[in-house]
Amino acid sequence: MTEPQPSRSADLLGALRTTHRSVLALLLVCALVIVSQGLEGDEPPPDRIFATLGIALGLLTIVLRRLGASPVISLRSGALLSLGGLVSAACLGGLGVYMATARNGAETGLLLTAAGLIFAIRPPAVTAR
Repeated sequence: MTEPQPSRSADLLGALRTTHRSVLALLLVCALVIVSQGLEGDEPPPDRIFATLGIALGLLTIVLRRLGASPVISLRSGALLSLGGLVSAACLGGLGVYMATARNGAETGLLLTAAGLIFAIRPPAVTAR
């Protein structure tokens, strides 16, 4: 199997950095949308399906980021796995906005968005191999 050219590696890592910044910006916008809705003290507990979905997205983010940082996989595979981890962290923010707007669960939505932000705050650990 041939190794990717250095310029392709640099392009791939640059695109991953750009995606990382974009996901962080998206999660901050999600948090601002939720806070602008107002945080009410009385909110219904989240449905089981949405709580399960939030937990599954969090676990998926962790697993994909850990696999993407593995030194035994190729650069392209690591970047794709890290990209999947970033997308699942962004989905936590989307789920948070949905919970805040459609389900009147602003606190739950803010917690989901904060979890996505925590999972995405560190840049992906993909290195050129």
